[in-house]
Amino acid sequence: MFFGLSATQAGQHFSGKQRRKNPMNNLVLCGFMGSGKTTVGKKMAKRLNLEFVNTDDIVEQLQQMSISEIFRVFGEKFFRDLETRVCQETVKKQGQLISVGGGTLERPENVEIFRQAGDTILFLNTPFEVCYNRIKGDRSRPVAMNKTKEELFSLYQRRYAQYMAAAELLITQADLKALLEQPESSQNKKEDITYRL
Repeated sequence: MFFGLSATQAGQHFSGKQRRKNPMNNLVLCGFMGSGKTTVGKKMAKRLNLEFVNTDDIVEQLQQMSISEIFRVFGEKFFRDLETRVCQETVKKQGQLISVGGGTLERPENVEIFRQAGDTILFLNTPFEVCYNRIKGDRSRPVAMNKTKEELFSLYQRRYAQYMAAAELLITQADLKALLEQPESSQNKKEDITYRL
């Protein structure tokens, strides 16, 4: 298989969740800070001939400010509200791979936006220690900068449960390794992800 779970694992983790019926709808990539969503998402989008979209980038473009500046000047609620509006606008277009921020799916409203649009949510499952080593000391990540390692681990655990509840498909580290090792010339159809798992 190209991405995700074995049939047994899929049944255990995602039983009762509907599969995508329209292959033209978007793929939505979620995961914790530092999980590799941008790197993996760009590579997946290229392989699947999709447009790569990063909601954090759109937020920054709209405000003409970095995420850390938005948090500092306006606060987290302002950022989260703007993030929700970006989700609402992004799903109006098809043929995209949408990488969302680590906290986007903490709002049930955002999960519902993607589900109502018929988009498929993918969870990039990266171990906490890997994420932490990538984000520690990163001043561009206001949530990470203001928390201890123990607090970040608690946040990781809470968000992990939310990602699992929202996602239809899981990208494991083995899947990720297979993707990154594929030659650049290879291509995959979106159906390989949405229907073979």
